[in-house]
Amino acid sequence: MNKNGFSLLEILIGCIFLSLILVSLIFLNIHSKRGAMDSYFEFLAGQLAQEPIEILAPFGCRHLLKYHEHPHPDFPLQPTPLKDPESLIPPVFRPADASRFQRWINITPLEKDGLRAVRIDVHVAPATESTVGTWLRRNVVTVSALVVEKER
Repeated sequence: MNKNGFSLLEILIGCIFLSLILVSLIFLNIHSKRGAMDSYFEFLAGQLAQEPIEILAPFGCRHLLKYHEHPHPDFPLQPTPLKDPESLIPPVFRPADASRFQRWINITPLEKDGLRAVRIDVHVAPATESTVGTWLRRNVVTVSALVVEKER
């Protein structure tokens, strides 16, 4: 018997094989995009958490011990949605996605064996109902620093 075409069974097996390949590629694409967005937002959150540490730490331990009395308007202690700071010179411009985060700062005085220090913990989390919450796998990104009092 001479065959000039494909049988129905061969076509079905070929279609199943192609559909499995396409589904695999789609899942690979989705997973890759999810990982890239998570990495981007986690990096951005880490940078937003590092920013107040770099600005506040040089003020020193004594100033930070009194920070609760006179917090900087761009670096409040309570959870606050982020916007570009207006009072910093030179001005700081952040990516547009930074406004989808909120940040809060904890300043904890420490003392041991006569040595005084301040621990700065900066927490950055997605703002309520933002797309960052969809892509970022961690709920909160925290960066900490220790500012030790200089000896006299």
